[in-house]
Amino acid sequence: MREAAISPYVFNAERSAGRVRLTGYYPDQRAHNDIVAAARARFGGDAIDDQLQQGRGAPNDYMNAVNGGLTNLARLMTGSFALNNTSTTLKGEATNEQVAVQTRQSFTGSQPGGYRSQHEITFRPAPPPP
Repeated sequence: MREAAISPYVFNAERSAGRVRLTGYYPDQRAHNDIVAAARARFGGDAIDDQLQQGRGAPNDYMNAVNGGLTNLARLMTGSFALNNTSTTLKGEATNEQVAVQTRQSFTGSQPGGYRSQHEITFRPAPPPP
């Protein structure tokens, strides 16, 4: 008997305190290897906590959405990227306003056509002049 497709098909990456936690699903071993390799490359010295599971039912362009999410999450000090079927969300804190603006634009442009993306990216305001 063939395994049923997972619905909703989710993927999550959470970055905080030098650690990136990956949860949710990947469609096949090649995708899993690519995701973990991408996380290691993008998050440098952060520890990768891989809790992903294999499951059927990934949406079209899943890997493009995940890659775009990880790339932009890496630009943030802390935050999360979430995929739920064809909806994606990037949340987090940037080092400054310029990085926040660039990350919002980059994330929106990185998500595949047909995906609905949203972001909630904040930044630390500059300290007042002395």
